[in-house]
Amino acid sequence: MTATVAKRPVGRPRALHVVSSDPLEPVWAWCEWLRAAGAPETTISLRRYYVTRLWQTYPDLLGVGVDDLARWMGSAQWNANTKKSARSSLRSFYAWAKATGRIEVSPAALLPAVRIPRSAPRPTPERAFAEAISVADPRARLAIQLAGFCGLRRGEIARVHVDDVVEDGDGYSLRVVGKGGHVRYVPLPPLLAGELDSIKEGWAFPSPRGGHITADHLAKIVTRHLPPGVSTHTLRHRCATVAYAGTRDLRAVQELLGHSRPETTAGYAYVPQNAVRAAMQAAAATVPDSALFGGTGLESAKTILVLAGVVLEARVAWARGSKPEAIALWRKAAGLADAVPYDEPPVWFYPVRESLGAALLLSGDAAAAEQVFREDLVRFPRNPRSLFGLHESLVAQKKSADAAWVKQAFDAAWSRAAGPLTLEML
Repeated sequence: MTATVAKRPVGRPRALHVVSSDPLEPVWAWCEWLRAAGAPETTISLRRYYVTRLWQTYPDLLGVGVDDLARWMGSAQWNANTKKSARSSLRSFYAWAKATGRIEVSPAALLPAVRIPRSAPRPTPERAFAEAISVADPRARLAIQLAGFCGLRRGEIARVHVDDVVEDGDGYSLRVVGKGGHVRYVPLPPLLAGELDSIKEGWAFPSPRGGHITADHLAKIVTRHLPPGVSTHTLRHRCATVAYAGTRDLRAVQELLGHSRPETTAGYAYVPQNAVRAAMQAAAATVPDSALFGGTGLESAKTILVLAGVVLEARVAWARGSKPEAIALWRKAAGLADAVPYDEPPVWFYPVRESLGAALLLSGDAAAAEQVFREDLVRFPRNPRSLFGLHESLVAQKKSADAAWVKQAFDAAWSRAAGPLTLEML
């Protein structure tokens, strides 16, 4: 095999070594270095993937500069998590190249950090989970339950061995080797412990070629019984969500899922809105009665927080499709708002009857909506939003003459507004 000296393009880091004619020789050597450091094969494969993709654009891997890397990263249509993984791979490769004397400086050292926006948990719906368990064959059912009940990753499920089932003081647990080689012991429900015990020996998911099946193969077995958009990963979200709802112990759920940081676990456990609302109400309940609200302090802060809570509940009920419940809450909120003393500027930021009237009209009760909008206009004359609602309720009742008069009043009051108005905005 002949050897050539890598040439340094202008403005790029200088390669210091004599390289093989194989352009990917540094990649193979780096992979061996990762393997010597104890990196899992899945991690090595992922790291190698990004660097070999870079090689397809820049064949002289040891001659690229930071601008090249930034251009390559910026042009890829990847989400933030993928870009973060690619950046980590490049930083590892070029840090190794510098440490082993192949280049003078790492061009990846200056790559900007990738910000990961917080994502909402995506737990598998309970119905989909139950249906998958009921129709799956024994092997697929075991995998689905290990993900949905125990929170195992697909790679961890693929590597389950019957010898990893251990008896503890409370029953049985499964020894799991997770990311980074970290070992944790996951408690097993009696049913799963019994299923694993029935296998007697070897891998729970053996491969015909020997050893265990791959993580990708395991994922295909599971998703075959799940609806679109549901996967082994969303089954982990299901486990985290149910476990947190039952314990309210995020640290315990973190240990169950094998996360290194609790904030990662928080991204898996869905918290329902009624729990968030209860937290807000608990915080509001601690406001002292002496705390005042408004420009001149005519009302207690606690009263306004109660009003705000009812308005929030009404909007949530409406968004949920519970129209009668929402209308009842809007009526309650209107009564609370009526009791708030007059002040300049107003203590509460908008007339609540606007929302009540809109809810009634959108529910098909135009006559009741007309009455509510008229009541609001008595309290707030020429309020353009209530004029709009009144006009729409009159049109719905085919009261054309009255509607035409109200339309003129609305147009005059709304003439300087930024855009059109709809009932949904109320």
